[in-house]
Amino acid sequence: IFPSDRLGEKWSKDRFAPMVRDTHALKNKVAEIKSRDSSNTILHKTFKGGNLTIVGANNPGQMASMPKRIVLADEADRITQNSGKEGNALDLGAKRTSNFWNKKLVFVSTPTLKEFSQIETLYTQGDQRRYFVPCPACGKMQELKWAQVKWQRDPETDKHLPATAYYECPECEHHWTEAERITSIRLGEWRATEKNPIDPRAASFYIWEIYSPWSSLERIVSEFLKAKNMPEKLQVWVNTCLGESWEEEGTKADDLSLYNRREVYPADIPANGLVLTCGVDIQLDWIVGEVVAWGDGEESWNVDYFILHGDPEKPQIWTDLDHQLQKVYQHENGLALAIKATCIDSGYKTDHVYKFVRPREWRGIYAVKGYEYPGKPLVGKPSKSNKAGVKLFSLSTDSGKEMLMSRMHMEEPGPGYMHFPTARDNDYFRGLTAEKAVTEIRRGVPRRYWRKIRERNEPVDCRIYATAALHILNPNYKAVAASLDRAVKASQLEDRQVEKHRTATKKRRKKPGWVNGY
Repeated sequence: IFPSDRLGEKWSKDRFAPMVRDTHALKNKVAEIKSRDSSNTILHKTFKGGNLTIVGANNPGQMASMPKRIVLADEADRITQNSGKEGNALDLGAKRTSNFWNKKLVFVSTPTLKEFSQIETLYTQGDQRRYFVPCPACGKMQELKWAQVKWQRDPETDKHLPATAYYECPECEHHWTEAERITSIRLGEWRATEKNPIDPRAASFYIWEIYSPWSSLERIVSEFLKAKNMPEKLQVWVNTCLGESWEEEGTKADDLSLYNRREVYPADIPANGLVLTCGVDIQLDWIVGEVVAWGDGEESWNVDYFILHGDPEKPQIWTDLDHQLQKVYQHENGLALAIKATCIDSGYKTDHVYKFVRPREWRGIYAVKGYEYPGKPLVGKPSKSNKAGVKLFSLSTDSGKEMLMSRMHMEEPGPGYMHFPTARDNDYFRGLTAEKAVTEIRRGVPRRYWRKIRERNEPVDCRIYATAALHILNPNYKAVAASLDRAVKASQLEDRQVEKHRTATKKRRKKPGWVNGY
């Protein structure tokens, strides 16, 4: 059982078929796929002594009237918990084994959200086996834990050094080498940690990436350091590396806390801001936009927030928007920077947006349209299949709001952190925090949905569009920083030359002679 038919087909083509083809003992036991041979299709394989059926949990009818002695479910947490009127998909699969005394059920998955994780529920119902390994120094059998993974920092810069990562035995404090870790794993054994399981027949197992011979502690630590300040990435690391479910700390940002951390900028754009993008939202009788400066790791600075009043059906407001997007902003280094990319929502007044965007695409001004695409990248590939023939980018509003929510919870400057100037009033922050996430089960699948708790939420949309513009632009921050540095030095050199010429002119004396002395 796979979460969907599509994933089942992909597994059959990409994993199962090559395995049969390249394994001598299996090659002649399963017939080759032929259009007229029903014994071997993509989703059904027949061989001497048995058969293999590949089904998608999104199509529960495939499981009907199909007795099976062995049922395996991959990515159980991504399998719908309710298949329409049929009930839980995993229960449906288990029901197929009712006729067999020697049945076997195997459910495997990376966990997801804590309160909705099916695999975690199944694990806690079993005997909860953990893998114990001996310490190479003291011989103490122990379960490997993330808390015992340690590494050093550079004494001068305080920079983390993943290459120095080691595992420390909690008993004797011996620092394991990578070779000792792999050797200990080979000598390990499974031990049940629950003596009175809810289901005495169920053997449940937990293991995480540290036990993998294909992973190193340096890699595990490096990935943690990249994700630790960005909750949306940290969740992926906790799920896929630690093998633990993710428990959400909060689903709503606080407007007052954001308001209280406003800063005084030394210029329109602080020193670490390198690239300007803009997000524009179209409303009934006004247009709203936000200009954002971006630095390394997508650290951001709100530079400008404008509201243009007028009827989007009339040309004047679009002229005003054009002038606004041509505005330049003063950088702390003395340069004037222009907006490099802009995304404008085309979900409302679509024809007028297309008309405005089409002659300005060369300036990096694009039309976008948001969709509910959970788990998808923020920006999809552009399409020109619209009546105006403009580049239309699809946006995953779910991904954008998840990203925005996690970044608003960050408390220390760095990658992903959002800076705001003192010019922003509380109305702006109330708009930025005007939505909250609610997890609901629909069609058997747990999903986070976004609900407005205040009427005005334009700052949310504008920031997502500005972020999308950055992803479309995809700047090389180091190259941009180097370019700005060269421009500053060139400007300083020019200023020095002008000043030198001015000073020389003042010091120039008149030539002696009757005419000059007259």
